[in-house]
Amino acid sequence: MEMQGLTVVGEMGAEIGLQLGYLYKYRRNLDDLKKQVETLDDARERLQLSVNEACRQGDVIFPDVQKWLKRAEGIIQEATKLTEEEEASKTSCFGGRCPHLKSRYQLGKKAKKLAGKVVVINEASDFNRIWYRPLPQSGLGFSRLRGYEASQSRTMILNEIMNALRDDEFDMIGIWGMGGVGKSILAEQAASQALEDKLFDIVVTAHVSVTPDVRKIQQEIADMFYLHLTEEIETRANLLFQRLNKQNRILIIFYDIWEKLDLGEVGIPWGEEPRRCKIMLISRNHYVLKAMNTQIEFLVKPLSEEEAWRLFKKTAGHSVEETDLQSIADEVAKQCAGLPFAIVTVAKALKNMSMYKWKDALQQLKRSFRTSIRGVDEIIYTSLKLSYDHLNSNKARTLFLLCGLLGYCDIPMDHLLKYSVSLGLLEGIDTLEVQTNGLLLLVHRLKASSLLLPAEDDNYVRMHNVVRHVAIEIASKDRHWFVVREGARLLNWSKIEESEECSGISLNCKNVYVLPEGLVCPKLTFFQLYGNSPKFENPDTFFKGMEELKVLDLSKMHFASLPSSLCSLRNLRTLCLEQCELGDMFLLGELKRLEVLSFVDSHIKELPREMAKLSHLRLLDLRNCSALEVIPQNIISQLSQLEHLCMENSFTQWGAEGFHDQGSNACLSELKHLYLLRTLHVQIPDADLLLENLFTENLTRYSIFIGDEWSWSGNCATSRILKLGKVRNLHSMVGICKLLKRTGGLYLNRIGTKNVLSELDGEGFPELEYLYIQNSAEMQYIINSEEWLPGASAFPVLKSLSLDNVIQLKEICHGPLPMGSFCNLLFLTVENCSILLNVVSFKMLHSLQNLEVLTVKNCDLLEEVFNLEGLDTHGGQMLPKLRELNIIDLPKLKHICNNGLGRIVAQEGADGATDMGEFPQLSSVSLKSLPSLTGFYPQSQTLERLHPGDFDHPLFNEKMAFPRLEVLEISHLDVRRIWDNQLPVNSFENLREMRMTFCQKLLNVVPTSMLKRFQTLQFLSAANCDSLEVVFDLEGMSVLEDVTSIQLRKLVLDDLPKLKHIWTRNPHGIFTFQNLDSAQALSCPMLKNVFPGSEGLGQDILHLEKHLIKFCEMNETADKNGLGEAPSSVFSCVDEISECTSGEPIQDSNSRDFDERANSSLTCRSRKAFYFTTMYGIQLCFMLASI
Repeated sequence: MEMQGLTVVGEMGAEIGLQLGYLYKYRRNLDDLKKQVETLDDARERLQLSVNEACRQGDVIFPDVQKWLKRAEGIIQEATKLTEEEEASKTSCFGGRCPHLKSRYQLGKKAKKLAGKVVVINEASDFNRIWYRPLPQSGLGFSRLRGYEASQSRTMILNEIMNALRDDEFDMIGIWGMGGVGKSILAEQAASQALEDKLFDIVVTAHVSVTPDVRKIQQEIADMFYLHLTEEIETRANLLFQRLNKQNRILIIFYDIWEKLDLGEVGIPWGEEPRRCKIMLISRNHYVLKAMNTQIEFLVKPLSEEEAWRLFKKTAGHSVEETDLQSIADEVAKQCAGLPFAIVTVAKALKNMSMYKWKDALQQLKRSFRTSIRGVDEIIYTSLKLSYDHLNSNKARTLFLLCGLLGYCDIPMDHLLKYSVSLGLLEGIDTLEVQTNGLLLLVHRLKASSLLLPAEDDNYVRMHNVVRHVAIEIASKDRHWFVVREGARLLNWSKIEESEECSGISLNCKNVYVLPEGLVCPKLTFFQLYGNSPKFENPDTFFKGMEELKVLDLSKMHFASLPSSLCSLRNLRTLCLEQCELGDMFLLGELKRLEVLSFVDSHIKELPREMAKLSHLRLLDLRNCSALEVIPQNIISQLSQLEHLCMENSFTQWGAEGFHDQGSNACLSELKHLYLLRTLHVQIPDADLLLENLFTENLTRYSIFIGDEWSWSGNCATSRILKLGKVRNLHSMVGICKLLKRTGGLYLNRIGTKNVLSELDGEGFPELEYLYIQNSAEMQYIINSEEWLPGASAFPVLKSLSLDNVIQLKEICHGPLPMGSFCNLLFLTVENCSILLNVVSFKMLHSLQNLEVLTVKNCDLLEEVFNLEGLDTHGGQMLPKLRELNIIDLPKLKHICNNGLGRIVAQEGADGATDMGEFPQLSSVSLKSLPSLTGFYPQSQTLERLHPGDFDHPLFNEKMAFPRLEVLEISHLDVRRIWDNQLPVNSFENLREMRMTFCQKLLNVVPTSMLKRFQTLQFLSAANCDSLEVVFDLEGMSVLEDVTSIQLRKLVLDDLPKLKHIWTRNPHGIFTFQNLDSAQALSCPMLKNVFPGSEGLGQDILHLEKHLIKFCEMNETADKNGLGEAPSSVFSCVDEISECTSGEPIQDSNSRDFDERANSSLTCRSRKAFYFTTMYGIQLCFMLASI
């Protein structure tokens, strides 16, 4: 106790000494403070000078430097104030003759503490760097495309690029696409966003160009760091390497790369550990990126028509929407082919121009893209010509020019093959199959150079109009091609007749009635005449003098008989008579060297017997010759070199075996004589005509249809398709069974089998990608592991499985699944399977990890989609890649998921915790006509026991999370609530669209608990919901500090007889709807108002463009009290309000007067008005535009 007392006394003495020190040392404290402040002021001034210089150079000051300067300034001011207080204290006590002890004590204490702060901030004044150089705003992209707005497609790519920049796995990223498509702008946007998100400390850019200058590239990077480089390349690279290696996080962008660049030679520390540097490469050529070992590449495609028009209109001005100009402006915009650079350049050139200028520009654009419009000719043509010249293959260049001559639609790959085979582009290759692969390689090279683009169908390739015009220009100049484009009239042949150097003629023109007697074109190898008139006259002598002709394409022609001069074409390899009306064709037998003969889409009834002489024929295409009824016997069998035979949607009148009379049709046995046949497309209407071993394993591409019920449209995207209909015993058809093992797409209709796997292919269909089964009365399982002894996985590459009207189907999989089964399944559709109880069992769940789309329809007894009874673990991700779920017309369905409720309840502890499942990628859910559905996932049985009989089941509860859901559509459900009060934290926060129809018990749509989650909601629709009383239930919410901004753009309410409120209380101060541009309420008789009174109403609906109200007993559209100080722009862009029963008749829409009996608080100040029309046809005017 005595020691403790001494300690306390000691501490008290120290504290007293400290306090007294403030008094008697006050002068020393003030002097020390002045010295410290002088030092601080000097440091601040020096730093401020450096900051000012950096700002003049356009550099950005680091935030910590700015904070230090601000803090230093504050302390200096505080010290100055303290000095002023000292001077004032000297005169405060007897005129300064008596020291003021209290003031001295306070001043000494403040000075001591402030001096301590000054010491600390002085020690923090030593900055290694005070500024950084931001992303250079060279303006190369943004100034050139000023006004360019982020489109949906660009935003999607930008997000993907940003994800790659955030991912540490990617050190080198590539962006590629055709010239003028906007690659550089996208890269700059990504770089700017990366800096904003603090992914990098600095972004460095360099332009490479066609002929890389390493010294120039090095200097461009060094200049960003004020780094002086020496003359020697190696030394420069070393200096640059050392400087870049000091940077913690850096992004380097290389623009305009045409060939592989040695980063080490430049001095880029790529691939070094630790990873400080990321590289972004911008190129037109995909191969260049691959050569640079990019880890991920992003293709930038042209804008869609909608996006292109939006950009065009923004640049050219809204005058393009005027009635007399819009159609022409729309055509001009389309001619720019979605290229942002071309769109902006053309739109700027034509802005505010007169009509005749627009018409002239359109004609020039249609004739050739090299126009007199300033800026278009030099840049677009030059950039694309540069891409063409940079192709390292003459065959690729020729193919590019050929694509430019083939019209304005997507180019069929089979056309390119037919031409290329004969023009020597695929020389040195033996078979058509290998030549096809060679063609694909050339096309891929052109795509990689952005001169060709992929079409929606893999059987086609696409060339944009801009590129096509350039190709035609090059072909006419460099290759002596003569081209007349679609829509033009060829009235004078003299230019062709005089062109002895002409090697190709393409006439894609209309209204050509007469061909000349002959042409002087001895070097002509390609002749195409397309789109002719039925009145066409073809002289017999026309083809004389074209001895070198190799390809002849006469499409959309009418020939009663072929011209006799065809016989002079001794070197002709390809003859295309497509979309023609054809009569006598006996002259075909004279074309002895013919290799390709095509009659696609032609009206032809009989093949001539003389075709049997075409012993060199390799490809015969009879596709869509639906009128073809006669193929004489022994024609097909004589075509011994035939590799490709296509009879798709064509001849099916196969003759019976054993008949050899003169009038008999070809029989199937003739196919056995075609030993070189590799591609076959054929339909056999009757399975009884099939022969044993008719189809051999030599076939590599085929579409073979057995039965007369099949259509040739809508086939799956694979080169080997087999459709079997009404076949009772497949095992008797040895050839068919062999094909089954290699088939990519299998269609089964009315097949007598119970188990697909064990009865059709015991090896598990190793190559099958698409399986469609329909109208089966016997099939019970797709896989029955009890009858199948697996030696391998089942359906390992299957992408799509469709089951329709399989009325005895019990399970898709019965018994355990082998590992790897269904592991690549993307699409699963189950329809009209009457006795099926569930679709996905827990046994299948582990195999469907790649499933993306699941659709279940019209299954009468189905009780749950996912039956997970027996699953060992709870929670976790459900189908991690599922993005679309469609559940429709299932009368017995109770839950989407069932997960062993008894065991879950048993696991609930004192805190009631349960496991939670998640659909991590699910973006679209459609639930329709499910009258027995009580919830997506079963509710806790504990809650149901507490509230038996009247438990209010929400559609979604806390048991299942939907973090990526964007679209929700529900219809004909008997749910009262959509949402539980407690949901997983990350659920429904990305929802963009909600549609509700015929949910007769639904009471509200958006309760208070969901409001914060719906900040991304853009479209909301509710219709025919008889019990719905309120859309946004805001009761219980208070005004928030951070007002929620909902992105809602369109609100549609239709036929809601009990709807009283859109929002139960004033939304202002809780959330805003400033993006709302359309609000519609139709047939809502109890709706009192649309916008409740609020002083902030005006600011909340600035963007409203359409406000449509019909058949509503409206008291008011907006409370007059709510208009407050609304600015004049409020409501000024609203198009329409109609059919409201409130108000009285007033004057017509052209009047400036306003009947104040309609609303005495409003005064008309402009012609802007809302129009209300009663159900009796009386029109009212509601002036709100300039309140």
